[in-house]
Amino acid sequence: HRGNINVPGDDFPYEDIWAHPIETFEAWTLEANEADENRIVQRLIELCPNHVKVMTGRHWRPSLVRTPIAFAMAGRGEELPALLAAHYSAYRPHLANGLSCFEQGIQALGLEPSGMATLTIQHGLMQSVSPRPGEPEIIRVFPAWPQEWDASFSLLARGGFLVTSSMKNGAVEFVEIDSRLGEECRLRSPWDGPCQLTEIGGVECETLDGELLLFATVAGRRYRVTPESKPELQARTIAPEPSFGPISYSFTLPSGVTVKGQISRGRNEPARGLAAYETGNRRMRIEQKRIEQKAVGVDSRRNST
Repeated sequence: HRGNINVPGDDFPYEDIWAHPIETFEAWTLEANEADENRIVQRLIELCPNHVKVMTGRHWRPSLVRTPIAFAMAGRGEELPALLAAHYSAYRPHLANGLSCFEQGIQALGLEPSGMATLTIQHGLMQSVSPRPGEPEIIRVFPAWPQEWDASFSLLARGGFLVTSSMKNGAVEFVEIDSRLGEECRLRSPWDGPCQLTEIGGVECETLDGELLLFATVAGRRYRVTPESKPELQARTIAPEPSFGPISYSFTLPSGVTVKGQISRGRNEPARGLAAYETGNRRMRIEQKRIEQKAVGVDSRRNST
């Protein structure tokens, strides 16, 4: 609201540091039950300069990893498809393997966009965060996930838990907790109404109710939580379909801009040299140029002396 904060002649800040209180420091999380803070956070990430440019197709900037992660941590699941498509497409050039892109000569940040996409998806599937820094973590399953995407996952959570869950047709089917350390489990209920807690392999069943489900665990044991009215779970096998060539995608953003990309190497694509690209992180190139200029200036003064 104060206008351009960049120093004349520079283009800093390159990165969406506005998102730091959310995606790095977790000064605010979905567990922070403050309406005013929530409104500020949601507006804050919407105004991140690099993010706005990417989502409107006007310009792309390097180091965009923070904003998609922050959107997932802020519960913006319905925007996940557009975020992933736009931000991944912004990292160019894409290499043939589709995994290592945004290469450059000064700094090897080739895994940065892949890590961004992975962490964004993981935060969309599950979060284990505290209401305030230092307080006990609370597990949420599918806190920022598109309702039209069926998914299953097993992810490690803070507190020594392996969490497994599944969503089908927009509804969470179950939550399984594998206790590694025997800590008390805090689970934000994904259902309205009472739940059944069962120790897998055991015979006892306990009814839990409320928005926050708390129950003691024993290290090495597994627990399943299901809605009380849900019928018995049906076992099913989930496996990806094999692909025999590159996978392409095309996605039209809300701004009307269409982004495209291609992932994986074709089976018949010949091997080729993939030299480092010099079109990567502009900030690093500027800093490198300044270092070189200073070095030249020092050498000139020495020679004149």
